Amino acid sequence: MHHTAIASALVGLAVAIAAPSSAAPSHHPRWAAAANDLGAAPETTLDHMTVWLSPSADRRQAFAQLLADQQRAGSPRYHHWLTPAQIGAQFGASDAELATVTTWLRDHGLSIKHVAASRMFVEIAGTTATAAAAFGVQFHRYRIGTHERMSIDREPALPPLVAAITGLVEAPAHAQAHASFTNGTQRTISATDFNKIYDVAPLAAAGITGGGQTIAIIGRARVYAPDVSEYEQRMGIAFALPTVIVPPTGTDPGAACELPTCVSTIDDQLEATLDVDRAGSVAPSATLDLLISSSAATEDGVTIALEYAIDNYGTAVGASIVTLSFAECESDAGEALTAQTDALFQQAAAQGQTVFVASGDAGAAMCDTQNAQPPAEQSLGVNYLCASGAVTCVGGTELIDNPATTYWNAAGALGYIPEGAWNEPTSSTGYQAASSGGGISTLIAMPPYQAGIVPPDASSATGRLVPDLSFTAALHDGYFACMAAYGATCAMNSGGQYTSMSFGGTSAAAPSMAAIMALVAQQAATQGAPAAQGAINPRLYQLAGTTFHDVTLATSGVAACDPSTPSVCNNSTPSPSAMAGGQAGYSLQPGFDLVTGWGSLDVASFAASFPTTTVAGYGLEVGPSSAVTVTAGASATLSLTATGFLDGVTYTCNGLPSDASCAFATDERGAQTLTIATTTSAGAAAGAATNLRWLLLALGAALAFARLSRARPRRLVAAFATVATLALASCTGYIGGVGEGTTGAATAPDAPSGTTTAITVTAQDAAGHSAGAIVMLTVQ
Repeated sequence: MHHTAIASALVGLAVAIAAPSSAAPSHHPRWAAAANDLGAAPETTLDHMTVWLSPSADRRQAFAQLLADQQRAGSPRYHHWLTPAQIGAQFGASDAELATVTTWLRDHGLSIKHVAASRMFVEIAGTTATAAAAFGVQFHRYRIGTHERMSIDREPALPPLVAAITGLVEAPAHAQAHASFTNGTQRTISATDFNKIYDVAPLAAAGITGGGQTIAIIGRARVYAPDVSEYEQRMGIAFALPTVIVPPTGTDPGAACELPTCVSTIDDQLEATLDVDRAGSVAPSATLDLLISSSAATEDGVTIALEYAIDNYGTAVGASIVTLSFAECESDAGEALTAQTDALFQQAAAQGQTVFVASGDAGAAMCDTQNAQPPAEQSLGVNYLCASGAVTCVGGTELIDNPATTYWNAAGALGYIPEGAWNEPTSSTGYQAASSGGGISTLIAMPPYQAGIVPPDASSATGRLVPDLSFTAALHDGYFACMAAYGATCAMNSGGQYTSMSFGGTSAAAPSMAAIMALVAQQAATQGAPAAQGAINPRLYQLAGTTFHDVTLATSGVAACDPSTPSVCNNSTPSPSAMAGGQAGYSLQPGFDLVTGWGSLDVASFAASFPTTTVAGYGLEVGPSSAVTVTAGASATLSLTATGFLDGVTYTCNGLPSDASCAFATDERGAQTLTIATTTSAGAAAGAATNLRWLLLALGAALAFARLSRARPRRLVAAFATVATLALASCTGYIGGVGEGTTGAATAPDAPSGTTTAITVTAQDAAGHSAGAIVMLTVQ
């Protein structure tokens, strides 16, 4: 693309969260058409559906504003994350609204499995008969190519206060991992190779290996522990096996397979193995959580696990980084599932979770089956899981490493290797769709951070552009792996070689980026900044052109790119029987393109460029004046306004003379009060040395306050008002959501009568965010 100063133009732009529309999205997918109808579906248990609630317009708008403020540097709410329960209390459905919805559902024969902490959705169960009667639909079977799916036959009648219902349409997300069997001689990418190619090595050498960070891997299967152990042994690294978490509302998929007999679940286990290998090798000190569930009749296991990972963050789930490598095109997933998945990702962003999604492996034709012969009719499409502006969509590149001796030696990769688009349109069985997913969403609007990006082949785009960035994904140089159920145990054969395999696909790129984020988070934490970063795309787009390897026509080695023919310069697909005649995709461009996004990262440069400063934007103001004079034995009041704090705030007063005290209380309206009281006896007059001591104290406190408040932002809408009264050396109090308070006191040296004392008042929340104010107290 041609862009001018795009990074500077995007500074301060937030995650693309426009206030959601109150209009219900369509639940009826395009494939559930009369021409594909196979008749009524047999009676089936629907053991997981999700009812998405519709908050009022003002709450939707307030939530959108929160998300924007959290990503705008200088805002009092910048990087101030909420818990799911806090989101529910401030933006979710009320108790009365929840009661209305859940009563309606029970009255119509549906059972309540779980009410989300965010109060954004309710998980339910029933049968096709009860759901059909409740929502005024019928369930039919439909033929899609060589497959069948179940769907409702019309738009449902939604209950009051409900925005959408997912789980009425079968929309399976496809695992994106693909693999090939090797004999130990084919070149594969080791953990060390990846670190050299993408400049991870300097961070590892500095001890930045993901310590203290947790990555949630979303999937539908366990890993076979010996596969991971063999991989670690061959790679010369060590990381802990993932902790398996099965959501209480999901279904345990059971033990992993160790023999090549798991035909029905092999793709899901391939995916889990790839994701664990990639995340563990890049961030070996990080904690890995594998959140898995089998699919229900109409609700995918990926959706069930994802809902749990986000709505239980901070309680049952500790992962601030989430990665998933599954895909389904928008038109097949439908409007309702796409819209509500976007809403779920927005919740993750508000909580400080960073989510990475694989862009997909069927190129620009995401509705086609990846790594399989393309159908006769193809169309453009993107992965609905990747379309949200609140996630980072990760695509695929291909190493252009000819001649090999320039980039490799016997020990492995020598450093960075030029890249083209990942596109491998042929296999041993014929033509296939196997390339980096990318394109333009037709259901999610373009986020603000993409404003001004105009790829030549999408100049009129108004939807979300994907992917955002990429890493190598081709089997041309696949990622080394061991997997017994695939026949690749990594055991030595009689020829002194070991039977291994190689992984490819954007499935490899997404968990690699998640692990890189764990490195960035650890580095931030070691420098005193919050580790959780939330949605990072606004920052990524600010860094455009500075920390990326730009993947272009020149780096691909293609002289002239013809998008009608699949090549390493585009993500076009072949026809069923020839290279030409398939779906024309998008071509590589300088800067951003719809194949690789901004390109791949120089990780050390990216980490160095990422913000690692302490969160700013919290303030404390004193009124009506910061100077107060109190007659001995009397009291006075001040108002304190804390800005930027969304949680309860603990106040501390330091520097008070011993003839003064402070106490907190709560009035009948829930407002906090802090009372200044003095004793009837003031301290004796002091000499010049004592006066100088207090003058220096006042000066020091004033300087401290200046440091605390030098970048004080605009007042936050949700400011807390407090009435203050000061005495005795120190006092503390808590301002909570319902105005609870405590009292406290401590002592300090007497102040001479008539001396002005600088009192430092500090506000601090549970997350450690703080701000200070100075009160100039004179006791007469």
